[in-house]
Amino acid sequence: MTETGALAAAASALIRRHAAALGAPPRGAISADARYGRLLAEIASGLEAPPRVRVVGGPGAGRGRLAAALETALDVRCEVVDANRTLPATVPDIELFAWCTAPCRHELQWLRRPRRHPAVVVATRADTWAGEERPAWAEGLVAVGECAPGSTGFDQACSLVDEAAAEVPALRLAVATLRLDRDCDGLGARDVAEALSAELSTLAHNAPFARQGAS
Repeated sequence: MTETGALAAAASALIRRHAAALGAPPRGAISADARYGRLLAEIASGLEAPPRVRVVGGPGAGRGRLAAALETALDVRCEVVDANRTLPATVPDIELFAWCTAPCRHELQWLRRPRRHPAVVVATRADTWAGEERPAWAEGLVAVGECAPGSTGFDQACSLVDEAAAEVPALRLAVATLRLDRDCDGLGARDVAEALSAELSTLAHNAPFARQGAS
């Protein structure tokens, strides 16, 4: 298990222990503690889920083929989005932009918008460049042709997504801590939430990669 995977597992286990301690009381009554326990279980499930990758591309970019190949090669779940459509309301863990031609203004605006999650850009349909020089717009980008393991461009794209996925557990943990603080008052569980948040903060601070970054 990777260091970041270990962080996600440890955080999830900690949250689930707190959730189990806040089970519903006898006779089926639903207390504030029980409702907070359900919230914790929901947050833990989110920490345990595979990274959510949004694959964004225009017509002909092969976004669906790339997404399917990524799901086969990596432990991720992909959502395919047309770059010409309205931005979905949900927020992914990672965004991957698949460009088969020079990006239009709309695509560049989408790429440049503020985000907290990592974004990856690759050039697709590179197998159609046979006998031609790499297009100027694709300079510096990983060029993906065949979407299959062993294909250099695809393997490089997988490495980029894997690197981005390494950031996901820490980002999710930060969001989980904020959510605990935001929702606890409405559920009458401020003391419990503060104790759990302190434990999660200590866990994140003591993670190996966090200590390396501070050294």
